[in-house]
Amino acid sequence: MNKKKPDTQFVGRIHLAMCIEPGNTAETSTLKPMEQILKDKFGLSKLVVCTDGGLSSYENRKNDSVGERSFITVQSLKKLKKHLQEWALDHRERLPHHEDGL
Repeated sequence: MNKKKPDTQFVGRIHLAMCIEPGNTAETSTLKPMEQILKDKFGLSKLVVCTDGGLSSYENRKNDSVGERSFITVQSLKKLKKHLQEWALDHRERLPHHEDGL
């Protein structure tokens, strides 16, 4: 079965673009064409891509790690080793101290 799946891009709650790809299309191959649409449509040159591991291929990271582009891959806390979970959740050393304790 060759179902199509939507590939959408949002900023906040504003829908910027949408591509519909065949259901058997590898997710990693959809990022670069979507970025080109956003560049053409909005004239974007600065870009920060934040994805889960599904889009974090070597080619995507390489493409988005040049010039004014950056690539961030999120990591599930549940899959980290305990000491890394504790470090990730301990904000005291990385964030400025606030009087309200946050």
